[in-house]
Amino acid sequence: MPRKGYRKPAAESRRDVLRVYLTPAERAHIEACVERLEGMTLTDYARRRILSYPVPNPQSADHAALIRALHKLGTNLNQLARSVNAGHTIEPTGFQATIDALHALLKQATIGR
Repeated sequence: MPRKGYRKPAAESRRDVLRVYLTPAERAHIEACVERLEGMTLTDYARRRILSYPVPNPQSADHAALIRALHKLGTNLNQLARSVNAGHTIEPTGFQATIDALHALLKQATIGR
């Protein structure tokens, strides 16, 4: 964190203003993009896009929860496969339940619920 009274060098400070005229639809599209990016302002987003800087991928809490659930199911499926490969028999219902849950999660991820 900069100390109190610190100023950026003149070459680094943002003093120049660029005005851009947009249609209401263009403005709405940009604002929708910014809403998905938590913590980013409209100005930051526009600057990054104009200057071809990377814009972070929006990852919502739903997306993170979906990844965790998918990881758990993958672990279960791996355990079932190891058990079968070791010569153990497994209940078809347990295997089918894991496959059904995996299909439901993949459908949720690709279709969006």
